[in-house]
Amino acid sequence: MHTLFEPTTAAEIISRIQKLQPTSQAQWGKMNVAQMMAHCCAPLETYFNDSKTKKSFIGILFGKVVFKQLISDKPWRRNLPTAKNFKITDARNFEEEKKKISQ
Repeated sequence: MHTLFEPTTAAEIISRIQKLQPTSQAQWGKMNVAQMMAHCCAPLETYFNDSKTKKSFIGILFGKVVFKQLISDKPWRRNLPTAKNFKITDARNFEEEKKKISQ
């Protein structure tokens, strides 16, 4: 499985991020590119800032099973539920989000 801890995988992701433009077309979902970058940063910020997310009852019951599926090599299905604090609906600045996600 590829992880961000592998230098080659991290370099590939950073290269893909550098190619993004404010006019890049959405490949997945309804967010624009700035919102998507903020969405991708949100779980990392939660992890590295040691923040806790509120779990629903269903999340408590099935969380470990779902987590194992999310970190497997299989592609994610479309329209998976997203934690409320990871949903980005407000306007974001493209350059600020690109800088944040590239660090």
